[in-house]
Amino acid sequence: VGSEMCIRDSFRYSWPHRSGGDRDLAVHRALLLALLLAPTLVFPSPAEIEKPTTTSLSELAWIAGSWIGGEGETFIEERWSRPEGKEMIGTFRMLEAGEPVFYEFMRLASEPQGIVLRIKHFSADLTAWEDAAETVDFELEHASDDHALFVTTTDGARETLTYRRTGEGLEVVLDKPAKGTTSTFVFRRP
Repeated sequence: VGSEMCIRDSFRYSWPHRSGGDRDLAVHRALLLALLLAPTLVFPSPAEIEKPTTTSLSELAWIAGSWIGGEGETFIEERWSRPEGKEMIGTFRMLEAGEPVFYEFMRLASEPQGIVLRIKHFSADLTAWEDAAETVDFELEHASDDHALFVTTTDGARETLTYRRTGEGLEVVLDKPAKGTTSTFVFRRP
């Protein structure tokens, strides 16, 4: 009988509605009301929380134009069209000792999820790095008058591509922390 009493008492105290106080009943009613009303509350979706501050490509027009750079025997060139319609088109090329190393074709576009930068890479002989229907996609996370931060996830790891206006120049930084690499490209007007 003693052990039965302990089990019964333990059961009674583990279930607040069994303890019998008005306070417990009021708490349970409040919790039940909160559970019933919870579906009517409006919470922002993750996409709305992380929505970029820039919603118009015209705010990224400072990227447009021709940019050149390089160091030693390495020459780099990036060109961007001005915003037209809902897109900007860009190209990139890298030469080493006058010989092509690789190319990129880029499309910066206003899409339903926000502004997206899609990149397609090509070897010197124009062989695509990605499969025919694939691109490397970066979504705009933040932008200002002289800075644009794009993000993507590769193999579960966050990677960033930053465009930054530096006076009359342009700096592009590709950061891949999981791989331990950061590539910085410094450009100037030709």
